[in-house]
Amino acid sequence: MKFLYLLALTGCAALELTDGTYSELTAGKSVFIKHYAPWCGHCKKIAPDWEKLEKKFEGSETVLVASMDCTADTTKATCAKHGVKGFPTLQYGNPEALETYSEARDYNAMETFANALKPPCSPSDVTHCDVEQKASMDELMEKTSQELEHIVEESDEQLKKTEKKYKDRVDNLQRKYKKFTAERDAALKEIKDSGVGLARAALAHKRFEVADEL
Repeated sequence: MKFLYLLALTGCAALELTDGTYSELTAGKSVFIKHYAPWCGHCKKIAPDWEKLEKKFEGSETVLVASMDCTADTTKATCAKHGVKGFPTLQYGNPEALETYSEARDYNAMETFANALKPPCSPSDVTHCDVEQKASMDELMEKTSQELEHIVEESDEQLKKTEKKYKDRVDNLQRKYKKFTAERDAALKEIKDSGVGLARAALAHKRFEVADEL
């Protein structure tokens, strides 16, 4: 696997992550990942700066800058896990709890941001954990794999319910918006069809006659 990692660095411009390599290559590091689609115009636009950023952090012990083609079969599970829905989506932070990057996408801005990333708190290296995180980590490490799986599954289920709840609200608002728009358009049409156009024409004609008399 390490050989494949080195091959990825030397054989192509971008460091591409897959479902199979994600955990190993991101372990113990803060990450900055570009999720993209090959056909995406905005993705192509930032590609040169992103590749330059990847090269800048190549070999870093604490920060991994990489890419994921979310249209590939070998990446779909990870992209779905992190909620990637549009392209390009830039995410950063703890590899298992990514946050969305929403700042400027030019090289200088992204490099400054990446430089400020700190190594994540992890079971393999608690030196980067604050007191509260270390206490939580110690407590979690006392649990069995089954107990931890239950915690993760429960959290994932809550995330899905929350996303569905707000999606339903947005869908409802969109339906109401369409209804109100249709009602507005009908009301405006009714006013316009009432003869006001002829009234405007008659008024304009009379004003013209008055002006002509003067």
